[in-house]
Amino acid sequence: MRDYVHHYGAPSQQPIRPIKTDADTLRETYRFIRSEEDDSERSWEQRLAKRYYDKLFKEYCLADMSRYKESKVGLRWRTEKEVIAGKGQFICGNKDCNAKEELCSYEARLAHLLETFR
Repeated sequence: MRDYVHHYGAPSQQPIRPIKTDADTLRETYRFIRSEEDDSERSWEQRLAKRYYDKLFKEYCLADMSRYKESKVGLRWRTEKEVIAGKGQFICGNKDCNAKEELCSYEARLAHLLETFR
């Protein structure tokens, strides 16, 4: 062991920096509604977020209503798996609900959403 340490040196005690994953990058750069400004920036982070956004199905969105009493509602676009299951279209779009009866659809105007999220 002494020869190994002498020949290769002792292992460094440098602090290990956290690794930034693709999921971390998406959390930082993802936008529910993308603008031309978002698409014009050509960093790899923005390209990754755009590629992910293009894979989503933007016909119906799903809602997280767990904090609606605080006037906080979370919306997100559906994934392919949710489209196949009918979530948001034939099954309630609330995160914690699986009701299939008495469903209503609401249309959200893009211009109104843009003003709300800016």
